[in-house]
Amino acid sequence: MRCYVKGQEVASSALARRALNYSQALPDVFVVPYQIVVPAQEFVDLVDSEFQRVAGEEQADAPFQQPGDAPVLDQWKMLGYPSAKLLLANHPALLADLICEIIELEALDQLLPGPDTGLPIFLVNSLDRVNVQNGCVVLEGEALLHPALREKSAKGKPNLIVALATQSP
Repeated sequence: MRCYVKGQEVASSALARRALNYSQALPDVFVVPYQIVVPAQEFVDLVDSEFQRVAGEEQADAPFQQPGDAPVLDQWKMLGYPSAKLLLANHPALLADLICEIIELEALDQLLPGPDTGLPIFLVNSLDRVNVQNGCVVLEGEALLHPALREKSAKGKPNLIVALATQSP
């Protein structure tokens, strides 16, 4: 797996999903684009148990849903709730849509558990696009420079990560 922030490769431990207020804007926080590129089979291995769990929940909820409420779920249901592995092989666009619309938080948590110690540098705040291409699953969205790190760097020496996050594209 390779992770990029503003086009610069970073360690996966530099990123973690923003747990509180995910997808909400924060004032005075630097927003940067990120990209995660995962070999497709590795991605499927990481998220397949979540797909199975969500498939079970959706099958249980199906009698209470109206067709058209969630078109991506309607498609998945029509196919019989296939696994992530089968979707990758036969319906990669549907796999991408399910990741982006239904299991985005679970997928991000599997991919980005965060650093073993200390703070992540960037907090992933959105998952805007997912593509399956060239044998990889590519996830893209916006991340925030961790506010605690921004405050620390403002008080002391310039921080290379702050420079990366704030430089013009």
